[in-house]
Amino acid sequence: MANEINIQAAITLQRSGTSLQGTGNKDVTQSGQNGVLNVQQITTSAAALGVGNVSFTGGGYMFVKNLDATNYVELATDSFTAIFTKLKAGEFCLFPVKPTGTIYARANTASVYLQVGAVEC
Repeated sequence: MANEINIQAAITLQRSGTSLQGTGNKDVTQSGQNGVLNVQQITTSAAALGVGNVSFTGGGYMFVKNLDATNYVELATDSFTAIFTKLKAGEFCLFPVKPTGTIYARANTASVYLQVGAVEC
């Protein structure tokens, strides 16, 4: 089978006569067979995001959504010397993961819950 993974993203802006729209749609054939979607509690100490049996040896994709109503969470590619994003309450992101990638999260102020989705390529 081909194109088992479908990735979609869109952003639009309409304000004061300015209008923009960016969209993307990519189909990816999966060499592996694993994917996971779970909810993980993240404390104020750095912790690796749980991806079960997903292996990023051939690369992959991850979706992360902050389910908290108040607090933000930071994501990093190591033990927090390389923070690459801060997700405010309700925010989310979708990104490709390098073959040896482990993604870490750390909540600010109080624990939060993250929805974590990961697929291997």
